[in-house]
Amino acid sequence: MEKNVEDISIDDKVTIIPYVHCGKCLACRNNKTNCCQNIEVIGVHRDGGMTEYLSVPAQNVIEVNDLPIHMSAMIEPLSIGAHGVNRADVQSGETVLVVGAGPIGLGVARFSKLKGAKVIVVDLSAERLEFCKEWSECDETIVVSPSIIDDILSVNDNEYPTIVFDATGNKKSMEQAFNYVNHGGKIVYVGLVKDTIEFVDPEFHAKEITLMGSRNATLDDFEFVIEQIRQGKIQESYFSKHIKFEDVPKFFKQGKFQTNKTLIEL
Repeated sequence: MEKNVEDISIDDKVTIIPYVHCGKCLACRNNKTNCCQNIEVIGVHRDGGMTEYLSVPAQNVIEVNDLPIHMSAMIEPLSIGAHGVNRADVQSGETVLVVGAGPIGLGVARFSKLKGAKVIVVDLSAERLEFCKEWSECDETIVVSPSIIDDILSVNDNEYPTIVFDATGNKKSMEQAFNYVNHGGKIVYVGLVKDTIEFVDPEFHAKEITLMGSRNATLDDFEFVIEQIRQGKIQESYFSKHIKFEDVPKFFKQGKFQTNKTLIEL
């Protein structure tokens, strides 16, 4: 630890904001550090995501001495969901559809619910949806099927949702989001796919859809999530598995892991 770091002490428990921003580009000057033009994400653009020791800018470290260590480890993925919800400006009483009940989609569903929205979650896995219903306290869950549009309308008084979040990172799913949103509504891509997304322009204009990307999270998002955890609004069951540090390489070499009781192939 550098001697000129004043806010953090040795032996403090901390969470790390892994998005290292330049502080100089227009995005940073507009307080959009999450999409800095020169961003370097620890574990992606620069090494260090799973090292035993790591040097990071002091501004990227938040003290969390009062939180359980396992919940502190969950702050970053939850903050990604919180950022999407804040970016979409979810309002009490509107209907939110979350596509994808993985770790990020769970956060989107929970924070939308805390905003007072009616929340519908769709996923391919009934098991994931069962967990999501209990953890996020969403209102409805739907297993993806050929009748998905009718299923959405049937649980929402024959109306389309006002906001659709796609947290899948799947090209086909992201393109289908245009079929689920109401006129004047919003589509928010929280998931990322390295491909071209296509949509029908006349329908896009007819509905006057607002299309948003949501990337990473800001300090405000991290602080919001930390406060929700402190208030007991985030269930600890989000944390599903504990692995010793020395077992991490072996764990990943197996090529598969469990999250929310669903087997995922790496």
